[in-house]
Amino acid sequence: MESSSDMVNQSSVASASPVMMRDITEVLGRSRHIYIFVHCVTSVGEMPGINLNDDESHRALILAREQDIVVVPSPVEDGFIDYLSELGLEVNQERIVVASEGSSPSPTAPLSELLLANHLALEKIRSLTERELVTLSPFIASHKEWRLAMRLEQVLQRQVHLLGASPELVQSINLKHNSQQKAIDFGVPVAPGEVVHLRQKANGKPSTLRPLEQAVRRHLNKTGRVLIRGSFGASGSSTFVIEGIEQIGKALETISTRSDNAIYIVGPLLDLSSSPNVVMWIDPDDGEISCLSATDQCLNPKLVFSGSVFPSTAKLLPEMIAAAHKLTECLRDEHFCGPVGFDFGEYQDMESREHKYFLSEINARTNGGMYAKVLLEKLNARQQRRAHPPIAAFLSASIETTPLSFTQLRKCCSHLLFDPSICRGVVPFNPGRLKDGKVTIACFGRDRNDVEQLLKESQRALLSR
Repeated sequence: MESSSDMVNQSSVASASPVMMRDITEVLGRSRHIYIFVHCVTSVGEMPGINLNDDESHRALILAREQDIVVVPSPVEDGFIDYLSELGLEVNQERIVVASEGSSPSPTAPLSELLLANHLALEKIRSLTERELVTLSPFIASHKEWRLAMRLEQVLQRQVHLLGASPELVQSINLKHNSQQKAIDFGVPVAPGEVVHLRQKANGKPSTLRPLEQAVRRHLNKTGRVLIRGSFGASGSSTFVIEGIEQIGKALETISTRSDNAIYIVGPLLDLSSSPNVVMWIDPDDGEISCLSATDQCLNPKLVFSGSVFPSTAKLLPEMIAAAHKLTECLRDEHFCGPVGFDFGEYQDMESREHKYFLSEINARTNGGMYAKVLLEKLNARQQRRAHPPIAAFLSASIETTPLSFTQLRKCCSHLLFDPSICRGVVPFNPGRLKDGKVTIACFGRDRNDVEQLLKESQRALLSR
């Protein structure tokens, strides 16, 4: 199998090419391959405080084209399929492969492992692909996905392409201290701070926190607020905010119990005006680079990700996209292909009063904001066909509610669901975890204020159950 073609080396920051903007539906539509979507979020790795569940993979139905295959760990409700059809997003149920059906591992096992062990599911994929070209589209290309790709090659008896890169490269890119160094090498701004390496015990826990405490005190003396970020982690799982000397002990005590990181980045906590996420695409066929999406991340005071909002309000967004393009060229040279996300921060410098930006991290995988962006593209295509006004803004967020079915969810939110005639409303698009009382929705409307109001109304409707 292969992850990408040979690419042209371009490493000079000054020679950045004009950034091509493309819709996600367009870049996926260019491929002659059948995509097999196996969006196994647990492959990211275990992170303290984050409950990863592969039922999240139901949202990959939003990305799939008519000829593609979506693998899920549990059956998709008929009501959700019917709802997507009413929105004009046709889903072929025959091309949904349920990896847990008749499988010996526990249904709670990782999606990739369920599929690997399920001969009937693999045979169904073989019958659905015949002799077409095939690409495995994972949430992240970990060792599990590479094992799955090799097994699919045996079953299909032909080459299986894989979006991403070698597991070692993907893991290296996703470590924050590595992405920070890559940015420095290419002249991309990074946040002020320092990298701290901790010695570890045999069980992976730090043997001493003194270097970390010293770094925290150095930066706390300058600003009064410090941000600690573990090199490995997502959605705030390894992020600690210290807003005063009295909080140092508690943060260090928590870190002392953990074995997920030996490397931390410590620096002043800046007041961010926006936190854009830019998604780039490296075409697996010809290496062409495109920008697919630019959204603002919704972060709580502890900098934990809670959703995405479009359009971005960042004043320096063009500079961020250009920086992401340059770093994407580097990843292409390292034989990466497919989607890659770049998290940035924008702030106002206290002395110059100028707006500045920095790279926070690189996510060498599918980014959560992509699903809502594809929904926007597909709904707007239908709006255009019907001579309806286009959607101008969206906000995607996860909401907690009581365990319920999609039919029940649709009933309690019927007055909020997307109405094409007024170009406004909510689309629940990730129903896999409804049984756990969780759902992800996309709010579509005229502007950011409009979609933020829709989110509040949705939260009230679901929390009042």
